[in-house]
Amino acid sequence: MWNRRFTVDVGRGWADLLTPINYYRIQCRGFRLDVVVQTGAEILPGVVIYPQIMAVCGLTVQTRRERDIYRGPPSLVAEIFPHAEPSSDLMEQSQVLLAEAGVIEYIASGGSAGHTAWFRLADGRYQEVAPSADGFIRSAALPGFWMDVGAQRRGDYQRVFHGIHKGITADLEAKYRAS
Repeated sequence: MWNRRFTVDVGRGWADLLTPINYYRIQCRGFRLDVVVQTGAEILPGVVIYPQIMAVCGLTVQTRRERDIYRGPPSLVAEIFPHAEPSSDLMEQSQVLLAEAGVIEYIASGGSAGHTAWFRLADGRYQEVAPSADGFIRSAALPGFWMDVGAQRRGDYQRVFHGIHKGITADLEAKYRAS
């Protein structure tokens, strides 16, 4: 009989955040998008940080891919912390490095039942982004990625996926109307 203990906080939090981002990647066409799961990444020369999820969108950052190695910053980085609330010190350290590298958006999440905070780079510093009146955060880094943060927190993925689909459709419609 197996009697060892294990925790699911980081693993479940990781999956809960990766699922909508990966769904977005699968649904998108034409945005030169890739989602990478990393245990360590050299975001700045000689500096390794440990984001769990990175998304690269060719429309928002100048990044080149050479044999599964990216040159240039990711568009969005997500870190999952093992506690319900992300550590302010660790979050601040990551934000300084990611801002210096030019990462457009940063998401910090705490464990499976934790708080998720979304930040956007403005004037060299990250500012927390609040959901709009309809409950969505509309990503500046990933065109059409509209996250219904309340639904994501509740685990209502049908609603999360509906919001992402709505965002992709709206952004593509706007793109075609402009051309």
